[in-house]
Amino acid sequence: MGFSTVYRRGKLANLRKTRRTRILAVEPEHTSPFSTGDKKPPPSGRWVGRYTESGKTRKTDYHLTFHEASQTVEGTGEDADGSFELQGFYNAHSGAFSWEETSVKQKLTVDVTGNMLGSRFTEAKAKYYASTGCGGEVAIAWEGNAAALWRTA
Repeated sequence: MGFSTVYRRGKLANLRKTRRTRILAVEPEHTSPFSTGDKKPPPSGRWVGRYTESGKTRKTDYHLTFHEASQTVEGTGEDADGSFELQGFYNAHSGAFSWEETSVKQKLTVDVTGNMLGSRFTEAKAKYYASTGCGGEVAIAWEGNAAALWRTA
């Protein structure tokens, strides 16, 4: 096992261990980590988008559920590598999020960390790092606002 493989595995393990702390810690001091104030969670449902991998742009599709009280997100998705399940956290105040995607059929995990955009958090941009060593950017939008994503293509 080479140095880069050990580094990639270590980086992904560290991202997993600190996911909740990284995302919820950006809450202002005067509120609790589970207080969302007047911000609503991003809309649950279908999210569509695109990602870059090895210089190529590919489509991705998510079905996300955002839980307001715990500021957690879970769901499923599909891209060129197949189907996956995901679990993670989001911060309703800042829009930051981080989740881990786990392939249904392969030994593949992907760490996705980014920010929700817009006043209603209906768009998101993130960076991802896969256990294969690949990484890139992903942009998704709630299906009710998907036209905004394609305008920036």
